[in-house]
Amino acid sequence: MGFLEDYANYFLFIAFFLTTFLTKKMVVKFNKLYLTIDKIDESSKHQIRFLDSVKFDNLYREKYKQFVNTELDKILLQDRNHKIAFVLIQILIFIFFMIFSFILRFNIEPDGNWNFSQSFYPFSFYSNQLKDFILWVVITPPVIYLVIMFVSTVIKINKKIDSDNRFNINPLAPDRVGGLRELGQLTLIFFYITIVQFLHFFATSLIHDFPLFHYILYPLYFLFTIIIFFAPIYSVRKAMQIGKEKELKRINDAFLKVRQKIDYELDENASQRLLEFKRLYKEAEKMPVWPFDIETFSKFGSVFLIPIIVFIVQLITDSGSILYNLDKIKIWTNF
Repeated sequence: MGFLEDYANYFLFIAFFLTTFLTKKMVVKFNKLYLTIDKIDESSKHQIRFLDSVKFDNLYREKYKQFVNTELDKILLQDRNHKIAFVLIQILIFIFFMIFSFILRFNIEPDGNWNFSQSFYPFSFYSNQLKDFILWVVITPPVIYLVIMFVSTVIKINKKIDSDNRFNINPLAPDRVGGLRELGQLTLIFFYITIVQFLHFFATSLIHDFPLFHYILYPLYFLFTIIIFFAPIYSVRKAMQIGKEKELKRINDAFLKVRQKIDYELDENASQRLLEFKRLYKEAEKMPVWPFDIETFSKFGSVFLIPIIVFIVQLITDSGSILYNLDKIKIWTNF
């Protein structure tokens, strides 16, 4: 029953189920974006426009598939070096868990006996150790590995396509982001998985004293989530800039040709075409140079603000925060 006494622990189970769901969704969306290159189902064509923005021929198709499969072997731990690295990381996490969870949290009573009661937790010591073991040793390592490897793989694939000059961005695509909306949605899933892993951490930090390491963890978390969200599509951003400039130039050149024709003779159809070119130019000009539409970016912003609000609330309400202890901080020393 002790497991149910602390409401923050509910977030551990919520995080587990959400992570399972999001990880499956991440794998499915990754497959649709990067692996469906031989046959495109018309019913799902709008979901995989990314591949429509890549120039494939038979030779490059095989080269691309070989590259992606090599990267997938690393994710699935088929590569020996990555398998060894993953096991070593798990061992290190387990060692740190044992040190910080079992040794540093024990207190010695004046009579020399170990004190297993923890004021940090409202229920038994052992149930919390089991919960922490499941969270940090069983769940967290594979999740962190999967997210980092998928992010790394997306970066490599996009960088390769860009370096091979194979991007063919369409600024007039219906999604208004060059046909790359689903790629932005994939990076949003990366971000969701990372923030879900901190649900228990955020909830627990609201009901306990503000520890010093939060001043390090929160900024690192903000930096990490921003990198997770933007890094995978940096190469695509450059391709989108080039694609946008090419499309604007193409429309402008077509406009000038029709305009020169009107200079010699009046043509009502030509005038209508000029108006259409102006409309297309304005439409292409609106295309952003990141594959995020308003919906995707608003989702990122709204979720990203939650831990920031938690952090600010803690700073203001917790008497142990740095705001109420500035007089104890020595920034310089008088000689």
